[in-house]
Amino acid sequence: MAKSHGYPWRGMAALALAFARLPSEGRALGLCKFDPTRLEFAGSAVDQAECLLRRVKPQGSGSIVQPLPDWLRDRVGTSSVPDLSYLARWLQTKGLSAAEVGGPVERVDLPDVRYFVIHDTSTEVAGKAFPATIDTVAWSGNRLKPYLTMRTSKQVNLVTNRMGESLTLRDYADPRPEPATKLEQRGVLPSARPRFVHVENIQPRIKPSGQTWHWQAPEVAFTPVQLERLAVLYTVASSRAGRWLVPAFHFNIDSGVTTGHPHDDPQGFDLNNWVSAVALIESEAIASAAIAPAMNAMEISAPASASMAPVCEPGCSEGWTITGYFTPVLSDYPMVGMQAIKVHASGEVIRLPAAFVKEVKMEGWGRLAEARYLGWFNSRWNLATLPLNALGQPLSTTSIATDKHVIAHGCQVTIPGLPEPYGGRLFKADDVGSAIKVKHIDVYTGEGKDAQKDTYRVTRKAKESARVCVR
Repeated sequence: MAKSHGYPWRGMAALALAFARLPSEGRALGLCKFDPTRLEFAGSAVDQAECLLRRVKPQGSGSIVQPLPDWLRDRVGTSSVPDLSYLARWLQTKGLSAAEVGGPVERVDLPDVRYFVIHDTSTEVAGKAFPATIDTVAWSGNRLKPYLTMRTSKQVNLVTNRMGESLTLRDYADPRPEPATKLEQRGVLPSARPRFVHVENIQPRIKPSGQTWHWQAPEVAFTPVQLERLAVLYTVASSRAGRWLVPAFHFNIDSGVTTGHPHDDPQGFDLNNWVSAVALIESEAIASAAIAPAMNAMEISAPASASMAPVCEPGCSEGWTITGYFTPVLSDYPMVGMQAIKVHASGEVIRLPAAFVKEVKMEGWGRLAEARYLGWFNSRWNLATLPLNALGQPLSTTSIATDKHVIAHGCQVTIPGLPEPYGGRLFKADDVGSAIKVKHIDVYTGEGKDAQKDTYRVTRKAKESARVCVR
């Protein structure tokens, strides 16, 4: 929602002109033809997205059609959103609270919402260059709490900053007492407000030399972490609405609604990267929710012996089998003997070396690239930004897989007889495995070839009488 006072033609005269000639009652409003009776834009959800996501030109001089990413084209307007229980579990693993994502993720409670509106704040910055600190806490423009007392809190639902943080100003389900767009204004169509949820995104603007207003955005208009957080907010709103909402840019909603000039935001929005972030959240949400039941199912057929009830009490015992597992890395494998696999959530088909695929099936996860991991569980392929344990949380080199009937999840464990650094490490029981029964522990050693070598170093057979201590 760009600041109106930044435009040289603004003022009372311009405001009067803006509302002097409103569209006739019953007539479709604006560039994307909002129907005042149905309270929807023209066409299918895909048609609407193509219009509402037109790339906004600098200075709000117009907008240009841009291709919709395939993922969005396939899902927008459909009910194929992540189950709320899946999404709630995923948010928990990320440490995200209701105050950060637009309210509690408990039930489908946004039945009337159809559109997710993306704004930028167009925060005016003094000088001819952007401060070097605009992506850090040192830049005061990244502060979120001041928005709680601004008029903005009555107009939009959330605000994000360039560090990837967000703050709920008004629950998605709560009415907004003031308009966030010209379309929603009292003199135009206030009845449209329940159709929209809105997110402001902090973006600094400078005034170029010889210009009269602050229209220039940074080269990186939205930071990657800001796009990722906005992807979370979109996924939450869509799941609470029971459908993938139609994303919309502020400019395109208001363009042509009145004779006044529409706001020029958002500037420089990377649609492809944002949609990729949404697709990854969808995949991860399904993965984090499915992995625990799948892992638990592995242990149903392996009840603990009568003498080994689930405990987390201090003590040491002998006769344990110790093995290791690791995360294979795609770049360590020659690109030969290629095999196609299909990702469960997105339907994406990936061609990979058969040797790598075989290793991932055995180990559970494999790294495709930075922040892109392939997991095999519940007889399905899944993607995530990190390899996950049985609790849906990131694996670490303190992770061990145990028979949870013997060593319960959450127990802290040491295995003194292992070579360093493992012998002196304090492990946490947070994973399971189909072969991990009774007195057997699988130690996670990390990623890549060196981690694979360490799986052999830590291996101890039962006859070697490995000693395990629970703290």
